[in-house]
Amino acid sequence: MAFRHLAEGQQGYGSRIGFRFLSGRMTSLPYTHLVETVFDPDSGIVLEFVGRRVVISGRNLVGLYHAIEDETVGEVTEQHANDMAVPESEPYISRIQWDAA
Repeated sequence: MAFRHLAEGQQGYGSRIGFRFLSGRMTSLPYTHLVETVFDPDSGIVLEFVGRRVVISGRNLVGLYHAIEDETVGEVTEQHANDMAVPESEPYISRIQWDAA
């Protein structure tokens, strides 16, 4: 699964969005630090946090974008499965780029 939603009752002030990288590294940021979200069908989702920029690239990411806007995403996973094993209609995250803003 490319991303998972927060469990019932976890949403609200203090919620965090986690990022799981292909290398096994994991980190998270609080939604309260999310300043701007941008969806570009060609480049993916850009999340501007206080002091951090996260770019999520892949396919079929519009549902993920809306869920981030609703602050319901608990974790985003880079390359959760082999690209060819994921149906074309499903979201697939090929890369999570993590930069200082």
